[in-house]
Amino acid sequence: MDKQIESLMDLHYAFRFFLNKKDAETVNFMMNRFNEESDVNEIKTILIITKAFAENPDFKTNRARLLGILEARLAKITYDLKLDELTRIAKENK
Repeated sequence: MDKQIESLMDLHYAFRFFLNKKDAETVNFMMNRFNEESDVNEIKTILIITKAFAENPDFKTNRARLLGILEARLAKITYDLKLDELTRIAKENK
């Protein structure tokens, strides 16, 4: 199995374990470890596993922070792709 997929599955199961135990303190501690430098797929995995708790006051702030990071990273990726495409088109039309 691909190492990244394995890593994401481990992350999913770790969060699921503590969510099932209703251990909000540990879940928030784990969520706080992720930031702007974290892998986009890891952030998406956390947001997916905690989606059912989006309005839960214990997790709402941390989820909103991670969602903001994800949206900013995706916007940058989209911008970079569009810029690359425009650059390619400009070179082709010279």
